[in-house]
Amino acid sequence: MKFRTDFVTNSSSSSFIVAHNNKFTLKQKERLVEFALKNFLGDVTCSIEEELVEYFNETHSLDFRVGEFTDENGNIKDLFDDNGNLKDEFVEEYDGCCTEVRRFIQSLEVIKQGNSVSLGWLHFEDDIPIGTLTRLQQEFWKALKDDNFHTIEDDLRF
Repeated sequence: MKFRTDFVTNSSSSSFIVAHNNKFTLKQKERLVEFALKNFLGDVTCSIEEELVEYFNETHSLDFRVGEFTDENGNIKDLFDDNGNLKDEFVEEYDGCCTEVRRFIQSLEVIKQGNSVSLGWLHFEDDIPIGTLTRLQQEFWKALKDDNFHTIEDDLRF
């Protein structure tokens, strides 16, 4: 019998064997759900604009204010042109943080529809390839997609 004892360069996946009796306890199911939610849905869930402003300001060193991206009627301002670029009148104020503004507005639109957004970073340990984690996270999101769940930003490359 041969045993593999070192790194295999032509392998793009890892195999495993787990023994179980197909009868998961309630505690095991709860831990599985807790792990998936914590690791694949993000660190923070925002349901109101104030929470969203706080998250973006803290994680991106920004100075957004509640109501900054809405007009006097509560409608979200149209800051971007048809090509997805900031309109000229907003370039001076938001240049350099265009991506964050776009993500903030997309998240705010969802919140204003009565939904929540979960935000976070994909963390990985040195011994787990980032490609594996991104694939798992995207498969988790795909499994959840329906009328109740969709991703706003799922490009995990940056």
